[in-house]
Amino acid sequence: MGAQLAREIRGRTTAIENPAVQDYIERIGRKLAGTKVYEFALISDDAGGYTHEPLSLPGGYIFVSAGLILGAADQAELAGMMAHAMTHLTLPLPQPQSNGGAIPLVFIGGWQGLGPAGNGSVVPMSVLKTQRENESRADLLAVRTLAEAGYDPEALIRYLARIKPSPGTNARLFSALPDPETRIAAIRQAIAELPARTYPPTDPDEFGRMQEQVRNTVRPNVVPPQERPRPTLKRQN
Repeated sequence: MGAQLAREIRGRTTAIENPAVQDYIERIGRKLAGTKVYEFALISDDAGGYTHEPLSLPGGYIFVSAGLILGAADQAELAGMMAHAMTHLTLPLPQPQSNGGAIPLVFIGGWQGLGPAGNGSVVPMSVLKTQRENESRADLLAVRTLAEAGYDPEALIRYLARIKPSPGTNARLFSALPDPETRIAAIRQAIAELPARTYPPTDPDEFGRMQEQVRNTVRPNVVPPQERPRPTLKRQN
């Protein structure tokens, strides 16, 4: 099923053909995966909702969008969302629903473009409840995955706290994602329960080079300006 879904996704999205960025994503993925095996693909399309969440499919297929790479402030934030998507594959599947005979609603995570918010189809609230629960579980598992891989799990909080959902009660009511404030509070609690340790910094120069290569590959304005990380201003002596 995963291979079939992956073929459908590839047919409906635009791949990013950049060996350097592909290798970069795969290195992060291997660091997070441990002994598990995943297949990573880069795409310019961003249907992952306001969080730019990667799409994870059965069989270990992970689709990472340009929007996530450009929206992250550093490698640890990128790794946080990748870890979140990867841990979805360890969770129970929501009850599959038909999207007009196309891709069933499984592992859609924040991929609103493939889910209820993307095509106007009606999804039972019980399914949305299961999806939100799985999103919350994936967050907690991602915290442990990040720490074990040597990434500061606080990066996941920094990323989610910086980006904002579209305004409006209905957007939250029918979202497959948990309430942002509740979500961040739960992640913070999970981090507090981890053993205290110091995490090594990631290479900002390499990350910046990967972002620039993605910008040069995809169309401009993939990430809305309000979601882009603000540059750090150095104080002049």
